[in-house]
Amino acid sequence: MNYFKNLKRGEVYLIATEEVSTNHLILSEDEYCSMMPEGDAEAIKSEFSQLTTEKVVAYTEDDGGFMTYFLNVSEVLSISDLEEVKEQFREQLQARLEKRYETMTFDEISCHGSKMRFDMELAIDGYPFEIPEGRDPKDYEPLLSRQEYLSGAFDDIIDEVFAEARKASKAA
Repeated sequence: MNYFKNLKRGEVYLIATEEVSTNHLILSEDEYCSMMPEGDAEAIKSEFSQLTTEKVVAYTEDDGGFMTYFLNVSEVLSISDLEEVKEQFREQLQARLEKRYETMTFDEISCHGSKMRFDMELAIDGYPFEIPEGRDPKDYEPLLSRQEYLSGAFDDIIDEVFAEARKASKAA
């Protein structure tokens, strides 16, 4: 069931999951944008206007909003491939968090609950500060490229790991 291979320019492949059902739809760019809040729709339309060879895959889960992926035509990506990439990222992010916990608390990592500081401390798309003395620089290498991070494709994973870490810190 690989809709991606047959996707044409101007179409969006939407995977919509709700509770136990998953729907696969092919929509036009306009149909896809009409489903989004106005500000998001304008931003996505702007992205669409810049596409040359990329194909668009969108994913939504319940009422969690839309994740939009712009993929090169040469990429052959099935749903299981996408989920596997995201699961690998989750494992890397959790491993990095565990490494930070060796010397820091959740409050120190996130500057008392800041999601942005959490992202920065875990060097998701690069570490914006001087690497602390005595720390391994490899622990501060980006987990994602800037483009991958800004695409929002991994936001659901980052949000889940952040929420789990915050919940665990409050329970402790």
